Parts: sequence; C-alpha cells; structure tokens
Amino acid sequence: MWSLRVLNGPQSGQLFNLKDGKNIIGRASTCSIKLMAPGVSKEHCEISISNGKIYVLDLNSSNGTYVNGIRVQKVEIRLGEKFSVYNLFLDIIPTPQVKVNHAVNTPGVNPGVPMPQGVSNLATQNYQQPYFLGQDPQQINRVPQPHLNLVNGGVAETQIQEKNSFGEKIQEYVDTVVLPAVYKLAQTFEFKYVLAGFVGIFIFVVTLLSLFPMISVTRDSIQLEAKKRTISLARALAEANKKAISENSGTSLNTYSIEREEGVKEALIINRADGTIMAPATKSGRSIEIPFVNEVLRSGREGVKVIDSTTIAAGFPIDRYDLDRQEAVPIAYAIVIYDITALSFDVRGEDVLITGAGPIGIMAAVVVRHSGAINVVITDMNPY
Repeated sequence: MWSLRVLNGPQSGQLFNLKDGKNIIGRASTCSIKLMAPGVSKEHCEISISNGKIYVLDLNSSNGTYVNGIRVQKVEIRLGEKFSVYNLFLDIIPTPQVKVNHAVNTPGVNPGVPMPQGVSNLATQNYQQPYFLGQDPQQINRVPQPHLNLVNGGVAETQIQEKNSFGEKIQEYVDTVVLPAVYKLAQTFEFKYVLAGFVGIFIFVVTLLSLFPMISVTRDSIQLEAKKRTISLARALAEANKKAISENSGTSLNTYSIEREEGVKEALIINRADGTIMAPATKSGRSIEIPFVNEVLRSGREGVKVIDSTTIAAGFPIDRYDLDRQEAVPIAYAIVIYDITALSFDVRGEDVLITGAGPIGIMAAVVVRHSGAINVVITDMNPY
C-alpha cells in the first residue's frame, strides 16, 4: 500500500491512501485527493498505480506538475522522488502500519480484575488518537506512564533526561575543570604572581593575533609600492625610446638603463602589431609568453598587474603620430618585469638590533630570527 504525503502548506503532514488504479488530485469534490490551495486546478493531476509502478500524469493543469523541479506531462515516479502541484510539495511513501496492542493473559495476573474506569478511558482516548507524520508508531496506543504505575499498584515519578546542548557542555567543562584549576593556582602561588601570569598570557595572545593582520598589511603595502615602481620604470623606458620609435629606427632602441635598476627582471620593447620583441637586440624577433602582455597590447593603454607572489609586470604605450588619423597611436609598448622581493624587508645574513624588550620587541626578535638574521640584539631604551 502506498500513501501520498503533503510536505508543506496548510495540509502539511497529512497522508492520503492511494488505491490501485487512478487517483485524481485537485480541488473538485469528485477528486479522490483534495488539495485546497488556490493554484491547484479542479482536476490537476492523476496518480496511477499499476503492476507496482507509480505514474504521475498532468491533466492539463493551469500551473503544471513538476517532478524534481522539471515540468512533466507523464512520468514514472520512484520512491524518494518529490513532485509538486502549484506550490505544494508531495511525495509517495509506504503506508504506515499502525499496530494495536491487545491484552494478553499472563500467568500470575488475574484477568478478572477490571481496569479502573479513569485509566480505561485514558487508554481508550490514547488509542483513538490519529496518526501524524513523524510520530513513533510504538508511541501509538501507549498508556501514559503514571497511569500504568497506578494499574500496577504503585506511584512513581517519570524522569525525563534531556541531552545537554553544546553550550551547556562547554559551561559544564568550565565549571568542573577550568575554574577549579584557576582556584588551585591561587592556592599554590601568591595572587600577584597569578595575576602577572594572566596579564603576560593576555599580552602574548594579543600580540600573536595582531601579527597576522600586520603581515597582510605589510604585504599589500609592498605590492602597492612595487606596482608604482614598476609602472614608473615602464614609463621611463617608453620616454627613453619614444624618439627612436617615432623615427622608425630599431637600431637606436635601448633598454640597458632600465635593466640595471635593482629588482628589474626584464625590460623589453614590444611591437604592438605582431607582439614580437624589438629590444633588446639579443631577444629581437621573439615572442613573450605572458598573458598580461597580450592583454595590455590589446587595450592600448598603460597597465600593471601582479603575475605571481614575487613578480609584477607593467606596460606603457609608446605613441607615434599617425598622419592619416591625425592623432598619436601606440606603435610599441615598454614592458618591465619587476621582482617584488627587491622591496621586501630582507634580513638574511644580517645583524639586527631591536630596541625595546617588551612583548612586541620579543615577538619581532622571533620573526627576524626566523627570517634568517645571524645575530639579534635586544636593548631596552628606558633609563631604568
């Protein structure tokens, strides 16, 4: 046996038994399954059960029938799949089997002793309770525990143990483990030492947590400065070769003045027409395999971009006056590839002096030592 279950709406949780053959869903009084929603047609769809297979057939409804979010005309539906009519979601489940517990004669129990009238009425009321979706079938027809105790001749309290929530477990751990340990510290050591220890731990934790944002801010500032430096070098390279480009003199192109700058990996003059290298002469005619270069050549404007964590590329157009267009157009591009680490704080192999022996000074000493400094000296500048 199969049942249709309503998953949402005013009839949420309601079950409709399905019979073999056709089961019409709609708002009409003649429908075997009535769903009272404004968007449901009078005869919306049909559920057909035949040879153990279940089919859903739309009856030309106004708002359609959907199975797993797809509008369908006729489709076979399987157990666990959901379908919807208008905005009501439905699924098909096996019909719940409600078992009624009958009295069984047990040796040693006098079957002739009648149950008290009040308990009998309660049991009857409990038996007549309807079955709702999500209710444990074993709880149906179950007589409340206090009345069972009355039947057995005794009175007992029903104790309900609820599982503690996660917050209650944390609170219990703090009360039973953390606080007793803190109280033990106060009993073992003088209070001033305990207080000083907690202050020291607080300062250390705050300093440690502020270290990560500081590293991020420093990295961003270094990248920003490196971008400015790279585009400035590309602009200088373009200005230095603008005359040679205007005179169409490829032999006069020169990149040496920029190549010798600290942190410059490559300084190139790129032909915008075909993307080949015009200068330096040792790389003339080659192509450069950097996506940024192609992007900046197509844009016709200056640009700068972070290639990876240690490299920045910048391009600056070299214009030449076009007599036909009566304007300056980019003929070539000055490209500079720059190493970001040239601006980084590098202490490898260096001696470092740190003034201030406080928590920040100690943390700075740990960082520079880890960065490769040979000797780290900490001094206290205070007069006391």
